[in-house]
Amino acid sequence: MRKQNEIFQTNLVSAKYEVRRRGIRRTAHHALLREAKDRWYVPDPNKAGDLEKLRERSLFKEFEEYWISSQKRLKVFRLEAVRIGFKKAWQERDYATIITVARKVPENVLQEDPKLLMWYDQAVTRMGGE
Repeated sequence: MRKQNEIFQTNLVSAKYEVRRRGIRRTAHHALLREAKDRWYVPDPNKAGDLEKLRERSLFKEFEEYWISSQKRLKVFRLEAVRIGFKKAWQERDYATIITVARKVPENVLQEDPKLLMWYDQAVTRMGGE
């Protein structure tokens, strides 16, 4: 790791920068670009994939608000935020979060959405039943 940091610092010092509009700096130094590839990324608003990631991030933040909310039942919520939250919790095997939020969502909403119902049922099964 130390060797990589030394290489990165050496490349950073030796890289030649070009100043673009709004003071953003870019480099054409290939070694620096290769080292920095997975370290930092600025979403491009013109790319659909980047917009989707930003949308999912904001929906997940909303889901986290539902999760930490002290309300017994959620009256106002976004179904897509709950879907994104369940999906992420399922990927992380955080079944307790799915169950907690599902108990705050009205029963009819949970029953009408097949994906939410599937994630909830599977989470209950994996946590050891209800």
